[in-house]
Amino acid sequence: MFPSHQTFKGLVMTVHGFVGAAHYLLGHGVKFILANKFCQDPLEEHFGRHRAMGRTADNPTLLQFGHQENSLRMQRQLALIVTPRGNVHGAPAQRPVVQISTSPLKKKQKQN
Repeated sequence: MFPSHQTFKGLVMTVHGFVGAAHYLLGHGVKFILANKFCQDPLEEHFGRHRAMGRTADNPTLLQFGHQENSLRMQRQLALIVTPRGNVHGAPAQRPVVQISTSPLKKKQKQN
């Protein structure tokens, strides 16, 4: 039993990339490397948003990509709460305190 050719090729590329990054970082003063900090989920999420904005356009032009990137930047700046996503563990996100009231809601008036 062996993984598919594409899976094996991806695994080899990942290992070579990690080894190259480790050599570079260790050669530039990094004392140790935490492998769980290497995560491409944010990158995949970013380009997934680009694909979603492009809809049926599989090959956007540079101008279209620039407009999409500006839109995504603007959305990021306007976001109120940023919740991290991915399969890595870290400090829990700070969530705003929500106060719940048991008082009844106001009734709406009937429209004629």
